[in-house]
Amino acid sequence: MSYCPLCQSTQIQAVNSIKSNKLEIFLCDCCGLAFKSLKSHLTPEEEQKRYLNHENHILSPGYREFLQQLLQPALELPQVSSQIEILDFGSGPHPALRDILQERGFRCEIYDPFFSPARGPLEKQYDLIFCSEVAEHFRKPAQEWETLCQLLKPSGHLAVMTQLHTYFDQKNLQPWWYANDPTHVSFYHEKTWRWLELKYNLSPVFTKAPVFIFRSLR
Repeated sequence: MSYCPLCQSTQIQAVNSIKSNKLEIFLCDCCGLAFKSLKSHLTPEEEQKRYLNHENHILSPGYREFLQQLLQPALELPQVSSQIEILDFGSGPHPALRDILQERGFRCEIYDPFFSPARGPLEKQYDLIFCSEVAEHFRKPAQEWETLCQLLKPSGHLAVMTQLHTYFDQKNLQPWWYANDPTHVSFYHEKTWRWLELKYNLSPVFTKAPVFIFRSLR
């Protein structure tokens, strides 16, 4: 890789400790993104097949509980009511988050490039967008973050759940379990959030890893 896929900086370095796990991961010194080399990416067909093996559906008590760490702080925002427009971006084959919201009286549209690819939901704006365990799958994060932020209404909220990397904070890294998933290709750091906030005029309103909620200042 010769440049960062998020900020386009050429100030990148290899994270050599990951190579023992047969992964090539690079770190951007500018925006803090860590990302896998293109040769580590699955084909779209392989990626979709792997998602179909997930048990992330509404009938799974464990998955419902997992989603609560994102849903609870987002739905407690003072601007949230049953009248707002909500999008689940990257809903997967079993849109459990949408189904839970509908159980609670909210309207929620879904978009997923593999399982709900209709472009209609991407042609409007939303008060609240959920991006649950999706941002780490972004192959083209510059393009995908641009799409996400354009979908936000002025003063709308973006609720993201993803694990942060610690490559800036540790000298001797062991292979990271989150990077072992072959569909995970983009990894964020607190430095990355600062870069995204400046780039897209976002303000953090909730930051308790792995959940991060931002409000658009447009």
